[in-house]
Amino acid sequence: MNVAPALMVVLRNLVAADKRIDASEVEAAFTVYRQLTGYTDDLAAFTQWFRNLRANRQQTARALAELSAASPDMRRWIINLAESLVLADGKQTPKESERLAEIRAALS
Repeated sequence: MNVAPALMVVLRNLVAADKRIDASEVEAAFTVYRQLTGYTDDLAAFTQWFRNLRANRQQTARALAELSAASPDMRRWIINLAESLVLADGKQTPKESERLAEIRAALS
């Protein structure tokens, strides 16, 4: 199962919860994307793609439904990743906490 596309939608929705996407959050997503896909383009190209990625509530719900079919180990890894990603910019906002709870509920 290729989780990268759905995971990027979920992560994009999560990091944009506070109405801004910090460079440290993009860099963390970039690292994960490279690990999962072997992506070789530069950070600037990924940043533009990630910032423009459509990740509204409906798309995120579909992505979470897709990720819920992943193995238990992969789902735990995604939850842990999401938990660390919300702290990439040094703080966790109430909206990020809310979206993180949605991820946990969908993947637990």
